[in-house]
Amino acid sequence: MATLYEIDRSIEDILDRMFSEVDEETGEVSEDVLEELEQMQIARVEKLGNIGAYIKNLESDVAAIKAERDNLKKRMDAKQRKAERLRDYVSTSLLANGETKMETARVKFSFRSSERVEIRDEEKIPKQYLKETISYSPDKESIKKALKAGEEVAGCEIVQNQNLQIK
Repeated sequence: MATLYEIDRSIEDILDRMFSEVDEETGEVSEDVLEELEQMQIARVEKLGNIGAYIKNLESDVAAIKAERDNLKKRMDAKQRKAERLRDYVSTSLLANGETKMETARVKFSFRSSERVEIRDEEKIPKQYLKETISYSPDKESIKKALKAGEEVAGCEIVQNQNLQIK
């Protein structure tokens, strides 16, 4: 089956031929050329319909994958929280009984020391221990409002797009 590009090129070729194959006496276009043009237009409509259906199918797959990803993320988060609660539960039990190590046939528990900084009041930290982070990003909503109101915003313009909708 021909691609949409090939079909469009064929239609252009047929339209070009129409002008060269005009009956000199009547000024009419050959019936064969008109029939060929109609067949190519039908093929084009069919091709566009098939492509549209394929796009809808792909978008449906994307939605299903996103939904499954979200479900898996929820399950993963729930299992992480449960593992963390059980870890705390075991840790509390071991420490409450004065145990720092325990081993069974399938698992071994032990503690290791670590250090971390806990910030109790960020406002009291001296400047020398603070990282400066500055972040700027364009506020497209306010820029659009300003441009529509007739203001000039350097480096910005409103661009019209044609967004294909498939239903």
